[in-house]
Amino acid sequence: MSMSMFSKVNYSECIFVGPALKCNVKEDFRKNYLVIFRIEWAIAQVPQRFSAQNPCTSKSTCQDCIQTPSCAWCYDPEFGGNTRCFQPAFPITPKEQCRDDYVFNPDNVMTVVSNLQLSKAHSKGSSGGYHWGTGYEGSWNASESWESKGSSMYQQGEAGQGSGGQQIVQVAPQRLKLQLRAGQSFSIYMSYTQAEDYPVDLYYLMDLSRSMYDDKEKLSSLGDQLAQTMQNITSNFTLGFGSFVDKVVMPYVSTLPEKLKRPCDVCVAPYGFHHHMSLSTNTYLFSVSDFIPGYKTFAILSVQLLHCCCYLEIFQVCMYTYCLLHPCSDCAAPYGYQNMMSLSQNTHLFSRMVKQANVSGNLDAPEGGFDAIMQAVVCRNNIGWRERARRLLVFSTDASFHYAGDGKLGGIVKPNDGACHLSHEGYYSESSYQDYPSIEQINLAVKKNAINVIFAVTGNTIGIYEQLAKHIEGASTAKLEKDSSNIVELIKNQYEQISSSVEMKHNASSAVSIRFFTKCLNATGASVNTNKCGNIKVGDMINFKIDLEVLKCPKLKKDRTQTIQIYPVGINESLIIDLEMLCGCNCEQPGDKFYEENSPVCHNHGTYKCGICECNPGAFGRHCECNADEINNMSLNKTLGCIKPNSTTGAECSGRGTCICGRCDCDSKSPVENIYGDYCECDNFSCERFMGELCSGETHGVCDCGVCKCKPGWTGPNCACEDSTAGCYAPDVIGGEICSGHGTCVCGQCVCENTKESRYSGKFCEKCPTCPDRCLEFRDCVQCQQYHTGPLKDPDVCSANCTNVPVPIAVDKVEGNDTNH
Repeated sequence: MSMSMFSKVNYSECIFVGPALKCNVKEDFRKNYLVIFRIEWAIAQVPQRFSAQNPCTSKSTCQDCIQTPSCAWCYDPEFGGNTRCFQPAFPITPKEQCRDDYVFNPDNVMTVVSNLQLSKAHSKGSSGGYHWGTGYEGSWNASESWESKGSSMYQQGEAGQGSGGQQIVQVAPQRLKLQLRAGQSFSIYMSYTQAEDYPVDLYYLMDLSRSMYDDKEKLSSLGDQLAQTMQNITSNFTLGFGSFVDKVVMPYVSTLPEKLKRPCDVCVAPYGFHHHMSLSTNTYLFSVSDFIPGYKTFAILSVQLLHCCCYLEIFQVCMYTYCLLHPCSDCAAPYGYQNMMSLSQNTHLFSRMVKQANVSGNLDAPEGGFDAIMQAVVCRNNIGWRERARRLLVFSTDASFHYAGDGKLGGIVKPNDGACHLSHEGYYSESSYQDYPSIEQINLAVKKNAINVIFAVTGNTIGIYEQLAKHIEGASTAKLEKDSSNIVELIKNQYEQISSSVEMKHNASSAVSIRFFTKCLNATGASVNTNKCGNIKVGDMINFKIDLEVLKCPKLKKDRTQTIQIYPVGINESLIIDLEMLCGCNCEQPGDKFYEENSPVCHNHGTYKCGICECNPGAFGRHCECNADEINNMSLNKTLGCIKPNSTTGAECSGRGTCICGRCDCDSKSPVENIYGDYCECDNFSCERFMGELCSGETHGVCDCGVCKCKPGWTGPNCACEDSTAGCYAPDVIGGEICSGHGTCVCGQCVCENTKESRYSGKFCEKCPTCPDRCLEFRDCVQCQQYHTGPLKDPDVCSANCTNVPVPIAVDKVEGNDTNH
């Protein structure tokens, strides 16, 4: 397949036939942007493990047949009474042969819809690049490696923009269409790169209850430094600010009229001297809180709480009338959440807005931070989150949080709806009418909007937020100093941790299995079953092989078409897969020429479809020739069609059912143990067991017609073995081999080799005490540690070179003629 041929095309339909890739090529590449690959499942996918017992013969309808891997259906009207569901890969007799024109055996089909080129990606240390587009040339081999090369296809589409206005693409491809059969693993490929100068949105969400006053002041003074630090990372940086307290409802906030105006009124009008208590033996009376309203004088308050709006120096009293009456008027009325500054590149405005923000007060220790997070996340337009940017939400507090159900304490029973409710002034308008959101609601909102939440919290609450972060995708936790003095370094470190790793996630339903394989940055290593890679730098490209499998067809047809997103956590880019599950047959649908209701073939008592009869209620039999009212007529108990062809016993219905009108009515053992099949030859309880569990348990596999069908990740006749070699590679060994090259991987564990010369052991077969080279390896260290001789005899040199070698233990010298040893 030459490159010169492909340089003239942009539309290819390619089919694997044996080891070769055959393509039908169409010209005029300027008008066509779609690349279609039709890949035979037997070649491009995981090879099928055929069992000695044919799983197809028990399937009596076309739908059930094609939902079974490796099976095909014959809808030839002249096929006779043979089993219509068969395995094309198995040799069959001429009598059982179905004419090719009447075989329904759908292929898995993949269509590449959008595949924009990655932005400034290089393959340094990566597992190899690939690009589905014009000039495609590829091959698939048994070692599960993918190689491709060719010119890149470039399409117009939505993408982010860097500082220079260029399009930014970090995930490729962007959209695929898949048509997949159940039970067949299908592989696709996806690349990720960390683009240079990728935009960053940072929204600072701060608890402004009274105890956070010094944190607010420190943040306002560090605003410019924070902006400068982030601009060193990316030139395309925006900054925003929001604050929260709690719901303005008892018992969270005092609803006394005076407290609603001045919730943290802890001081009185200023004065010079006031004699509060004469000398007395009643020491109980000596309580500051008993005789000084607000606990402390204005002078002390100005030193310790810094809450006076107008002081110039310590102990200096402002002479303005307003401040004389309201010396602590910088305490704002309580509120739930307010967006004070939408995301902006005006970083100086950030410092000013933080400085002008007033603290407030509430009663209980937990705060209303969940309300604030939800609004800051879902109000995308109000906050100003950009479509293509890494979104960071820094949540700063020194207290725990209220969550769903706590609203009932204040008489709020309406659940949180997860929608945006911001007024023109930026306040959360439903704060007093809706309950707090749940942790799961927060997680879903964060996932949907691709936001990295950083919990910057003080030491007294860090344990709580570390547990919370485990339940929120892409969230992390860091310790904040009491005055937030380390906030700039904290955000920088957290950003570096987030941006230097990638974790792939998906939103597929339980009907679809998705597994990730990658080499990360280890170009010479083997692919590992993982969705995470670390130590990524700008420009590095990570390639993922993604195995998809439809585990079972949903009962409802509407659920057989799904849109799946595969995305890097915290990045608003994804691979979208439009999945169509191939769970039915065209000949089962009205309008098809092989579909006929009340057909004469079915004695006018059933629907003829796909070569068989589906009987109306009250009728039964292979051709609906029997009537339920006549079931007691023994002459109708015909045995034709109830004895399995080539049966050695000649037993009707395999001895496990009753023959009625030429069709087997199988016995029922129990609600969970079923006997089925045209001849009652199958059951779901005769498979191999492991540790007493059928097919090692439901999480490993299911029993179908006497054979264990293993779920992804498991293999073996009883599904007891892990279908992965990841546990056989020594960690942190670059380019390592399976079992260190000295064993085989069996069921996910190393079985080490033993020879006359060497006996390997250890979890990864990395130990070999009897190998000839081991003595040479430790000789110099043994000499210097035990005998103070050899090339390392100097104590300092010995200590420096033998830190990982255990000190040998001296034993008695054994004489050659000592018969006692």
